[in-house]
Amino acid sequence: MNQQKFLKIEIPLVDYIQPDKSVPKEIPFRLRPIHSLDLKFLKDRLETSTIATKDINGNPWSVISVYSPYSVDFHVMLMETGMRYLPSPEYVNDNEAKDLMDLWIKIIQFMKDTYKDQRILVGYNWSPRSWGEIEEAGGFQSIPTKWHPMFWTWPEFNEDSQLPYLSWENYENLEIPFKRMNGENHFVAPIAKRIKKEADGLIKEAFEKKGIIKTENSIADQNGFCVTFKCGLKTLLSDNDFFTGFLKPLSISLNYFFSRLTEIFLDDYKSSDIDEILKKTANGRLDNSDTGKLSWGNPSKFYDNDLYDIRFFPPLKDEEIIRNSLKELYFKPEAIDELVCITKNREKYAKFFDKIKNELLEEINFDKKAINEIMSEVGSRSQDKLKLPAWRKGFAYALVLEELKDMDNNEVTKLKIVPAAYLGSGGVVEATGVVLKRPENAKLPPDQCLIKSQALYPLINIINPHCNLSPTLAVAYKNSLTVPCSP
Repeated sequence: MNQQKFLKIEIPLVDYIQPDKSVPKEIPFRLRPIHSLDLKFLKDRLETSTIATKDINGNPWSVISVYSPYSVDFHVMLMETGMRYLPSPEYVNDNEAKDLMDLWIKIIQFMKDTYKDQRILVGYNWSPRSWGEIEEAGGFQSIPTKWHPMFWTWPEFNEDSQLPYLSWENYENLEIPFKRMNGENHFVAPIAKRIKKEADGLIKEAFEKKGIIKTENSIADQNGFCVTFKCGLKTLLSDNDFFTGFLKPLSISLNYFFSRLTEIFLDDYKSSDIDEILKKTANGRLDNSDTGKLSWGNPSKFYDNDLYDIRFFPPLKDEEIIRNSLKELYFKPEAIDELVCITKNREKYAKFFDKIKNELLEEINFDKKAINEIMSEVGSRSQDKLKLPAWRKGFAYALVLEELKDMDNNEVTKLKIVPAAYLGSGGVVEATGVVLKRPENAKLPPDQCLIKSQALYPLINIINPHCNLSPTLAVAYKNSLTVPCSP
């Protein structure tokens, strides 16, 4: 039995108090995937948490204080907040790349200067096609229509650490999705080996041929893909080829592979159809009255809309066809058994949800909007009580960059990519071997929210050094320079 203990983080919700506001505007709920289908609503909702916005080639990139943070000290996210469907790095224009990486570097430099001797981490989650009542309840890309890299710091942890909001869990008490992300699986290694092959080639072309940035041997196993760059984060991100020559093409490759893998399981399913529906968010909120264009099955008279199409779980293909297709991708028998089992379980849940929908429609006669709201709530309440480990439709992965010191005290950067296939909590935090619990109601007291907000104010002038601050904002910014970083 695994005797190892794992760190668990459970930090209260944190309001960001903007410099010219004496009282934070009330934020009544956390954002869910469903909210990301209305980009204008999304932008308006995030405005109260926005620290600063920088124009990059006509596109607004906002640095945002995270309402449900990973860290008691520092956690912000970066998001393009315009009317653009941008779920992953491959949607970023090449002419944005350099300025975008410069913005990453500014945030990281602030982290290094302000939170000395803490771990510096950057990462993002990918699961833009994981739509379904249970998928939307939690885990991975919380805002599927917008790529939003996270930046956070952690102190060095050990079992003797006496820090607020932290505890240690025995392995046997951990949830199945977490265990599957941390080595207890069969399906990750074959996917990680594909990632390794692609990443090794890109690293060679983008970095090693120039002889500037070197790497240690990459690893692909049941824990995912990992490679160490022999330089700090700033040096890595400063290389003009990091984004356009490495991260973006790697993202394109991963997107293609997970699209293909999803289509192996689902009958008459095309990932591109889902993408086309989601791209419509750039033109306004998805309308539940839109007539679906997909040909799956024979949906009931109610579910003839875009929301139904992206949530719909098509029938599984014949099992023999699935198994043969996975064999062609070099999955071993135990990995095939695992994936077939969890996709069958997900189909069982889909039938259960369809039954509820039909009862609401035919017996209780709810209207469309009410049923969608009820099903979202049912999915949210169901996820933590799933008795059968089930597949996350569309798959997912977490990518994390962490700056470390090697044996000679030189800066190095570790890149880790962890594929995921299970419903449940998961993402960049779990990919580092840390358990994340998100409190729904516990909120940090206002005085502590203010202290944490003031510690972020210098980012305003760092991101936009030539901006003209209002008198109120200028005073608040000046006062923030002497505020401690944590309570």
